[in-house]
Amino acid sequence: MSEGLRWVYLTSLPVSGSTIISLVANAHPDIVSPGELIGPGPVDIANFPEGPTCSCAKLVGECPFWMQVTKRHMGRGYRWKPTAWGLDYHFVDLPNLGRIALSRPDPYALRMRFFEKLPVFAPRLGALAARNRSYADAVLEASGKKVLLDASKQPQRIVHLSRIPGIDLRVIHLIRHPGGYSYSLRRSRKVPVAESAQTWTTRNEQIEHLLKGMPGDRVLRVLHEDFCDDPQAVMDRIFSFSGVPSIKIPDNLQDISHHLLGNRMRTRGDTKVARNDAFERELSSEETASYKAIAGSLARRYGYAV
Repeated sequence: MSEGLRWVYLTSLPVSGSTIISLVANAHPDIVSPGELIGPGPVDIANFPEGPTCSCAKLVGECPFWMQVTKRHMGRGYRWKPTAWGLDYHFVDLPNLGRIALSRPDPYALRMRFFEKLPVFAPRLGALAARNRSYADAVLEASGKKVLLDASKQPQRIVHLSRIPGIDLRVIHLIRHPGGYSYSLRRSRKVPVAESAQTWTTRNEQIEHLLKGMPGDRVLRVLHEDFCDDPQAVMDRIFSFSGVPSIKIPDNLQDISHHLLGNRMRTRGDTKVARNDAFERELSSEETASYKAIAGSLARRYGYAV
């Protein structure tokens, strides 16, 4: 096992179950999983102008745990406010160039090898790496735990985290059936199935591309449906991958978790989860044929019968 801050990064598409896995992991005595470590994005800020609410029901700026985190982080000389954590890899002072360099993951590693050599980017990348390391250290110190699980999901973050000195990076690639993903977005956001299926394929291919350079023992693929069917078995795999002993999943997390951002289930505290195969009944034959044509090949590689 390599030395360094053990940083487990969970990458996935939205509505794939990252929140519940993060919540359950956070109940482990050795793992702190605060949710999406990058902090609130534009949509979150629009909905919560005072900053996100912790799963303990307090605003991030008023929660005792997060106040400890930010005090330690700011004590190292970094700025922080509830709506701007400064941990996402984008450059607000160079938005157009930043989008080109940092926003699209594929072929992300190749693009970054070019941009990281530019004098205008190199110091910014270094500053972002140091800021992320400081915040991660502050979270671990405030929690008294030794492993960080970051559920920010963004694929491009894999590249940047892998280049922070002193990081023992391990990546969980969480995957949901393309039919279930597409149905969920059609129902909640009115996104056409063909569009969602293409997003599912593109994003997972991007993740695969970014994981190619990582050692095999530092990558774990988890299917959402496997977690739904047997949460304990999947969490045992995640605990082992994270280098900690297994524990029994608690029935209630309300008094354990200080979790920010993600699915609203984080405020309920329970760990009940059930497989949702409604897409098999609710999608039309045309929609089913569409997602199978677009995502079927990759889905079969992951073990789905599509």
